[in-house]
Amino acid sequence: MEKRPAPTPRSKRLWIAATLVGIALRLVLVPLSPRYGYTADHDDFARWGIQATDQGLLDLYDRPPPRWNFQSFESGELEITQRPLDRLCN
Repeated sequence: MEKRPAPTPRSKRLWIAATLVGIALRLVLVPLSPRYGYTADHDDFARWGIQATDQGLLDLYDRPPPRWNFQSFESGELEITQRPLDRLCN
């Protein structure tokens, strides 16, 4: 089995810099997600997660999950709402 060469200080710095840039980018983008994100996907994944933990993993494919409140950014303000659409996990 061949030994890998030890990482150079330059490659370590590159990985550290890429990691820090990624974290900084997330910190900038997370506050924008309620306004510009696609809330339907988030609502589906959150409801499926709740359904899987409460009723079991296989229940995801038998019936749509119960509705839950979520925050929606409408007309410049956050409001609590429920989506009228129920979808099975696919």
